[in-house]
Amino acid sequence: SLGTQLSTSDGVRGRMYHVDLSKALEQSTDNIIFSHSVNSAVYSRELKSMVFSANGDYAYVTSRSPDALLVFSAEVRADTYTPNGSTELLSASWPHFELLFAHAFSGQPTGLASWSNGSDDYLAVANFEDSSVTFFSVSGSSVLVAGKITNVGDGLVSLHRVDIDSTKLLLALGFDSHTLSIIDVGGDTPAEFKTLVKVGAL
Repeated sequence: SLGTQLSTSDGVRGRMYHVDLSKALEQSTDNIIFSHSVNSAVYSRELKSMVFSANGDYAYVTSRSPDALLVFSAEVRADTYTPNGSTELLSASWPHFELLFAHAFSGQPTGLASWSNGSDDYLAVANFEDSSVTFFSVSGSSVLVAGKITNVGDGLVSLHRVDIDSTKLLLALGFDSHTLSIIDVGGDTPAEFKTLVKVGAL
């Protein structure tokens, strides 16, 4: 099992862990993340959110210090590892993350969401400090700014994509403003995306 990928931080530099769920679920709950795991060091103090490309070849991660959107290759390769508390060398396959590109932000990027509109792939990145959502056009390791919506909510912390019938929506949670903004992302380009309503706004 390839398990799943988690992002975390040790207070000094970020790390991304691979967890073999078939083995981790046999362990006690307080030891799941670090059992049978391998990590890839990231030159960031704090990792926020992670999403993968549709084919799983790339990982997109928001980070703090530096404030950036990071793009990693996520090539799955066979390797060996030693489980915690053991001297036995085992074989497994997992994504070997390699940093390919970084897009710097003015302000702190937090939440991430990804989706496809027909043949176009998009990323949305929430900015905690300037109440905005920036949209990127994505092609593998290439990410280009394609649009931005401001005044979405103060202290944005999370984004989530949902479809209701044929309507494509992006939900943005504002921590400081206590709001949930609903953004229509069904347009052909990000220039057509718009905020429909802020739930909880005064």
